[in-house]
Amino acid sequence: MVIEKLAGHHLHDIVVVDIAAGLRRGELLALRLSDVDLDAATISVERSLEETKAGLRFKAPKTPQSKRTIVLPPNAVAVLRERRRKVLETRMALRLGKPNAETLLFAEPDGSPTPPRRLTTRWREACVSLDLPRVSFHGLLHTHASMLIHDGGNVV
Repeated sequence: MVIEKLAGHHLHDIVVVDIAAGLRRGELLALRLSDVDLDAATISVERSLEETKAGLRFKAPKTPQSKRTIVLPPNAVAVLRERRRKVLETRMALRLGKPNAETLLFAEPDGSPTPPRRLTTRWREACVSLDLPRVSFHGLLHTHASMLIHDGGNVV
């Protein structure tokens, strides 16, 4: 239901990937093109984006175990394939040049990192405007875990 209501919305891709992979907000916002292997259907979580008083910075994930490789379902791979195309088109339209390995998957139109709080605000606004359940963006991570449990997966 949530994914269908988000069709065509600018948050659609990041929500699909979050529900499929169960990433923290900062991990999603730190994903680079080089972190995604579409042929192997995996995402490598290597870093996280943190918002500090001094500004945004990339850091190691929350715990040593948080560095991980996640296998993606086919729907998430399809969304990420389309996402790569959108990133290329946006960069070319803005004359930023072709994306490289460090290009962020989920960034502002100019390629700069999206502050985590901005993602939270955009999610809240989408929940209101699209009449979605009022769950926090972090709640999507719990949706992923619930789906794993339902499907008999191991969440530990």
